[in-house]
Amino acid sequence: MGADKALKRDVASAIDFHIEGANGLGVTAGNLGLPPYQVGMGFTEGTDPPRAHRLAHELIRALSPRWDVQKLAPGTRVLPMKTCGA
Repeated sequence: MGADKALKRDVASAIDFHIEGANGLGVTAGNLGLPPYQVGMGFTEGTDPPRAHRLAHELIRALSPRWDVQKLAPGTRVLPMKTCGA
């Protein structure tokens, strides 16, 4: 269906945002290097790891009912999902 090439044709399909709170707690999401219909998210712990883990857990819980959310092991790189959007 060519969705993996859509970002090269239409940069309006690009997602790249970063939110950083107090003491380095934050979340990043984007689809750069992924098909436009897939988004990778990452979280930063800052100086409050327990709070950061709660934020990550709550965001995953909130997104999971609507989208296929997959957790990756720490240090794992986000790659296009072969089973998504086919």
